[in-house]
Amino acid sequence: MARRKTASNIGGVRLQEFAPLKNRTYNQEEMNQLFIEVRDAAYEIIKRKGATYYAIGLGLLSIVEAILGDFRTVLSVSTLMTGHYGVSDMCLSLPCVVGENGIEEILTLNLSKSEERGFQASAEKLKLTLASLR
Repeated sequence: MARRKTASNIGGVRLQEFAPLKNRTYNQEEMNQLFIEVRDAAYEIIKRKGATYYAIGLGLLSIVEAILGDFRTVLSVSTLMTGHYGVSDMCLSLPCVVGENGIEEILTLNLSKSEERGFQASAEKLKLTLASLR
């Protein structure tokens, strides 16, 4: 598999930097496998449980709690893209601060050029899929 850089982080610290903090070695092969597992998690849930609606319900609960409690929690939620990473006029999930007013802030990740191109390619695929449904 091709080398993949990741924007994954724990508490805002990139995994490449977090691993040494926990006396672990960052391993790109493990990160590639983790990427695949996360990407395909919904398929595994459906295979085992027959549906993903439990996870959807729990995710919705987290969003509602953040709003009602004004917790200003960082959650990955779908929001209108207005030029973030070169993408506009569509809704995609980004890490956002969620509080009593809903999405209060969209957090900007420090993406590498290849990550940004990958994000743009994914957005373009989604636009094409949407256009094919019309």
